[in-house]
Amino acid sequence: MDYRSNNIIPFDYVFPVVTLLANGSSQQTLQTEQSSQFELHEIFGTSSYDAVTDYSPNNFSVLFTDQSTHKQMSNLRVPQRLLCAPSNRGYRQIRPILFSPGAIISADVLELSGHDSTVTIVWSGYLIMGVLQ
Repeated sequence: MDYRSNNIIPFDYVFPVVTLLANGSSQQTLQTEQSSQFELHEIFGTSSYDAVTDYSPNNFSVLFTDQSTHKQMSNLRVPQRLLCAPSNRGYRQIRPILFSPGAIISADVLELSGHDSTVTIVWSGYLIMGVLQ
């Protein structure tokens, strides 16, 4: 019998919501659960300046860094249009990324629209509690 589902639950991490001034930037940090690993499957992001009819908004860019390992997830900030896919369907990781318990992730966000806006970024995946065999 496979007991893995007892140790794995769907989970979303919401980065602290950031309000950016026009063309401003901010760095937000998030710490994962101390009691479990996090397996990242998708990244979602939206800006309060995104228009409902805009199929491919591009109002911010972001650079993620795992402060625990000092590894960046890209060499530069990735624009919203590429990070979140058209119509904010999210960016699905072809190979999920596993973060250790208590990992500290920073999101360096830059506002691109030229207007004050609020940016929300969500990492969607699974908490893995205990050791899987």
